[in-house]
Amino acid sequence: MNISKTTQDAAKHIFKMTDDAKYFKGKSTEVIIAGCIFIACRQSNAPRTFREIFALTKVPKKEIGRTFKMLEKFFQDDKNKPFIRAINQDAPPPTLSATNATELCARYCSGLRFNNNHLMARISSELCEKSSSVKDLAGRSPLSVAAACIYMISHLMGESRSSKQIAAVAGVSDGTIKTAYRFLYQERASLIDEDWLTKGGRLDRLPVN
Repeated sequence: MNISKTTQDAAKHIFKMTDDAKYFKGKSTEVIIAGCIFIACRQSNAPRTFREIFALTKVPKKEIGRTFKMLEKFFQDDKNKPFIRAINQDAPPPTLSATNATELCARYCSGLRFNNNHLMARISSELCEKSSSVKDLAGRSPLSVAAACIYMISHLMGESRSSKQIAAVAGVSDGTIKTAYRFLYQERASLIDEDWLTKGGRLDRLPVN
């Protein structure tokens, strides 16, 4: 998962703290480990989704979520707060909010091996931010929104990737990507930035569906 050693060590420390406190009674070691990895990644500003942690540990996403909520309570205890701040001085308090779609773009673009990966990740992230104004996308998974934005930008910028190629990297179905893309396409006039067109983007490259 390309998790840094600092984050790995943080996950180990979190596990040891909860183990010493006998905080998790009745939960399997695998479930606790999955939760510790999830919170360590988030606190190190390198968040991973429940889906990605599931792929690594085979612990169901619901179990990871329950464990994370318990870890939130654990770190609300005053005697444990100094430790969580020590992981990353600038990190916000633990939160169960969904991984932001813009945070996923760089990781997904890297997996798709674009010629100009930095540009594609930046523009896709900008489109993700703009997509918050699309009412039909409200409540949709950040994974599917990020994937749909990359799908749109890849075609706009002439480095097209199929919905199936993006689905393989993002871990969502190609049908989900196309559904989210349709809503983006409907609002393309307000979403596409003029600056992207000056960098080689062309609206006539966008798939109609």
